[in-house]
Amino acid sequence: MEGGAAQPCVVEAIDEGSFTTCRHTIGRSTESIRISDARVRMGRFAGKSEGWTYITSVATRFSTNTICFNGTDLCVINPNHLNSIREDRPTATEGGDLMRVRFAADGRGSLPCYDDGCEGVQ
Repeated sequence: MEGGAAQPCVVEAIDEGSFTTCRHTIGRSTESIRISDARVRMGRFAGKSEGWTYITSVATRFSTNTICFNGTDLCVINPNHLNSIREDRPTATEGGDLMRVRFAADGRGSLPCYDDGCEGVQ
């Protein structure tokens, strides 16, 4: 978390109708990421006082089974999820390793890139 040392984590995906919440339990803390099914939007629960805030970027590296949200604010090694993507869409990652998406201020995906096309995209 936030660029710190790796920690054990359990990820639970919860189907909540029009979105999926991924609850990351890290020691005694919990981080939640919400993904909208329609018009892909992603949010992170910022606490009871702030509620949900939009994610600014997501990066996925398939070779390491890693997903990072907002740079390195929250990185998760999640082979179950990424392997299910490979199984459901075998050609989606064919010949590629890195996928990055930038999100607009309203949380909606605005700039996807893949592999070498991500150079310079933060």
